[in-house]
Amino acid sequence: MQVRPFHLILFWPLRINVRARNDTGRAKDFWAFIEERMRLGGQDWERVPDPLFRGGDAAMHYQEAVYFHPFVQKVIYDKKAERAPLRIFRHTKIEAVEVELQGREAIESCTFKVERLHLYVFDTQLAILVTEISDSHEMPLRRAMQLQNELRRIYPAGWSGNLQDESKPGPVRPLHTPVSVRWLESASPRKVYERAPISNYQDREHFIGWVRANQQTTASVHWASLLPE
Repeated sequence: MQVRPFHLILFWPLRINVRARNDTGRAKDFWAFIEERMRLGGQDWERVPDPLFRGGDAAMHYQEAVYFHPFVQKVIYDKKAERAPLRIFRHTKIEAVEVELQGREAIESCTFKVERLHLYVFDTQLAILVTEISDSHEMPLRRAMQLQNELRRIYPAGWSGNLQDESKPGPVRPLHTPVSVRWLESASPRKVYERAPISNYQDREHFIGWVRANQQTTASVHWASLLPE
């Protein structure tokens, strides 16, 4: 069975850690902190001036707005408010993503258009990274389901292969993630987005070492490097 078109939206909820006070001891303004990090982070983000009509299909954005009651619309869509509770930033460089999957017999490579790479920031010090990708070509249903299961994962569940006997070397493959993911500025001609490295799902020592030191997981570098420090 074939799938066409393929469309996938990924949501990554985040918590923003902001120090309560700046170097002078005064309370730090949250939005000033965010704007500074976006400006100095060097990761090609810009603020979306209108939180509702963000580009694309205007009719779709209209349907989104009328779903909410007017008092909710004012809270989340008021672009004139100085201290609106929601601000949206979009990535200005990344236009495609290159994904390698472990097929039944060999590694399969596919490239997708990045329709949207937005960061929704809330004044509650929470954020959501939204990534929307698409492909107009036919693909097997098996591959589409594998993509839905694996591309959303920011760290591997484990690794397969011979991990114990070093005398029998073999490929170490991450479990339940793609083999690799790379962001592109352009798919044709192919141009790699240099500010974000290729994924490091295979780096078993990195992920195990992080959990051992911090008692929590960490994201693959291709995701983590998108966000300002």
